[in-house]
Amino acid sequence: MRNFAEHQSQARRQTRTLIWLFVVAVAAVAVSLYALVGVFTLPADPAHPGSRIWWDGKTAFIAACTALGTIGLGALLKHAALSSGGRAVAESVGGKLITAETRDPYERKLLNVVEEMSIASGVPLPLVYVLDEEEGINAFAAGYSVNDAAVAVTRGGLRTLNRAELQGVMAHEFSHILNGDMRISIRLIAAVAGIEAIAGIGRWLLASSVHTGMMFRSRSRRRDNAAPMLMIGIAMLVIGAAGIAFGHLIRAAISRQREYLADASAVQFTRDPSGIANALKKIGGLDAGSRVKASQATELSHLFFGQAQAHAAFGSLLATHPPLAERIRRLDPAFDGTFDTTERLEEDGPERGAIAGLSGGGSSQGRVSAAALLRREDGVASQHVALARIRLEDISPVLREAATHPLGAAAVVVLASDLTAAESAAGADFEVTPALLAEARRLAPHYARMTPAARLTLVQLACGPLRQLGATQASMLLRIANAAMLADQRLTPFEVALREVLHEHLGAAVDGAAARRMQYVAYRAVTTHIEVLLSAMAHLGGTGTAAGSAFRDAVKGLPSEVEATVSLRGRAVLEDEALTVAIRALARASTAIRQGVLEALAAAAVSDGTIAPEEADLVRAIAIIFQLPLPLREA
Repeated sequence: MRNFAEHQSQARRQTRTLIWLFVVAVAAVAVSLYALVGVFTLPADPAHPGSRIWWDGKTAFIAACTALGTIGLGALLKHAALSSGGRAVAESVGGKLITAETRDPYERKLLNVVEEMSIASGVPLPLVYVLDEEEGINAFAAGYSVNDAAVAVTRGGLRTLNRAELQGVMAHEFSHILNGDMRISIRLIAAVAGIEAIAGIGRWLLASSVHTGMMFRSRSRRRDNAAPMLMIGIAMLVIGAAGIAFGHLIRAAISRQREYLADASAVQFTRDPSGIANALKKIGGLDAGSRVKASQATELSHLFFGQAQAHAAFGSLLATHPPLAERIRRLDPAFDGTFDTTERLEEDGPERGAIAGLSGGGSSQGRVSAAALLRREDGVASQHVALARIRLEDISPVLREAATHPLGAAAVVVLASDLTAAESAAGADFEVTPALLAEARRLAPHYARMTPAARLTLVQLACGPLRQLGATQASMLLRIANAAMLADQRLTPFEVALREVLHEHLGAAVDGAAARRMQYVAYRAVTTHIEVLLSAMAHLGGTGTAAGSAFRDAVKGLPSEVEATVSLRGRAVLEDEALTVAIRALARASTAIRQGVLEALAAAAVSDGTIAPEEADLVRAIAIIFQLPLPLREA
């Protein structure tokens, strides 16, 4: 398989460079305003008749504060309008919410693919929309964080893409969510809006000067008062327009790099570059291409999978997406640039949810185990998604349907925590407790028949609907789950991880927590936490020399300074509160650190050639908390 990791690194490096250029553009606007103010306020230079003093600290400070304050205020207002969640963005372009009750075969296919990608990527199940009025092939992900994300696909995309191609497109959109592209996009839109505020002030001054001139037309000695206002207005309009143009150019360039990054990341999830490559080829062969007719598509064009609208002015410089042929060649070097005419699909039959060679109607015969998938190095396509599909097939349809609603999702949490203990812990002040416990009892027989690994997958599916709970309900559910897990006076590592999964997705409803913020960018800041987590995993797999061997295998892939510093802790770490502290701290480390720790956990789990259910569950739970796909090795 081609080195898509290098494509990711290149895209990230170029994005950082472009963001710095954007900062330079904002600074240039501030300097230009200082020069403008200086024309009217800076005094003559007594040492050089006929010239001015062009540097004055006080004037520079006032100009900088004015420029940055105006840009900042404009950016904040725009940011507030865009950060209300993916639902608002999807509905603004005519998106229709798809629910589990849909009987449309295309929509069923989309829901199933999104569920698979949610499990494969560790992202909570987003809201799913379809843009019914759009005939082109396109899709987007929107939202400020993984906890308020929504994905949308055009009707043309649903009617044209087969399952593998739709899977590739959704992997691309989930990559945007995981790579933080939604936050970057919102911030860039807000920054350009801030620069536009400078031009807005210029337009206001220009209009005011014209109005002032008309008022004083009969009083010539006062009419001249409008001249400075006119000149400042024109100058600010020019400065703002230049800043806007530069900002749009840089924003488009950043967007193009993030598209390359998302394409490469999608291959990590699916292990199948042909799916996304063929979807792009179909865009090239379709008359409607990837065009989106909705009026809001211009502002949101960088969110889409394909170029939503053509740019007549400046052509490719303002294009939010790379050339179609170039994207395809990075995925399929043999592509010759020829696009065949794209035909619509015949109406799909019912979704069966099975995959040849990987499932057998609920039987374990012919399946690929989670342990095998963690160890495989043969480059089999779609390993992440194959594992997700296996897990989904182990869940009763009754439970899958229940998990799509807040009450059923809350019941899943109660079952995962321990229904008997939850019944004892539930307080009468939880206003929906009777209905919640009744739903949990109804689902209990189906839950009991599931494999332990499938239970974690069910909890992951439930995390999306749980976000719809109010603060009171979310708080009480967390308390009930915590009390149920502590009923035996101890927490297993998996229970610790499960508690953190629930805290991650219910915490925002309880305390209004913002999107997760990165706190640690250096390994040395989290070495102790790495030691705790890897020690817990090592002891899960065995005792004595087996635990020591697992720990050594785990740290081999970490930087040398970490390997030289950490050592295996005693078995008591399995029940130590330090484990909770470690998981919470590492969840806020950089992507590189989280990826390294997750790979180390997987190495510890398979150190002895086998993987116990407890080990597999902890790896998957940490992957969910870290918002990363399962650590399958590149071939």
